[in-house]
Amino acid sequence: MRLRTRTMGPPFQSRSACMRIEAWGRGIARIFNACRQGGAPEPELKFDAGGVWMTFGFTEAYLKTVASSRVPQVTRQVTREPPHPVSDPVSDPVVQLLRVLIAGPLPWPNLLARFNLKHRHSFRTRYLRPALEYGCIEPTIPDKPNSRLQRYRLTAAGQAKVQAMDPSGN
Repeated sequence: MRLRTRTMGPPFQSRSACMRIEAWGRGIARIFNACRQGGAPEPELKFDAGGVWMTFGFTEAYLKTVASSRVPQVTRQVTREPPHPVSDPVSDPVVQLLRVLIAGPLPWPNLLARFNLKHRHSFRTRYLRPALEYGCIEPTIPDKPNSRLQRYRLTAAGQAKVQAMDPSGN
């Protein structure tokens, strides 16, 4: 069989394809049978210019089952107040870093060990970068940020922040 329309040709080129296309027309009947067998109301069909619309209803027994099986939603209570949006942007990890650097400049591996962290990326994103951005710490060798001898020390702003947090000097 040779078809002139290229778009219609491929589905009809084999016998198995013809059988599948024939089965396309049985879908609605199969849906109605499945609803009857399952005890569900038959779907409602609506035809318009856009196509065929099928609406499925629910039985009262099904709606009662769904309503009774709902689990009450449990909400978690917040134990700590969120930070005030206008408060000081220096976060807890930065404060911890500042307190460690009071003793003097330290290289990043020592700082990593002090905070019991295993990944340098985590240390850099949570501790080091924010402290550098806030101007609380500075590298001892600013021209060589990747130097193996690089250490980090408190700036005057960092020392003032530490003094403001703990005015007794402890």
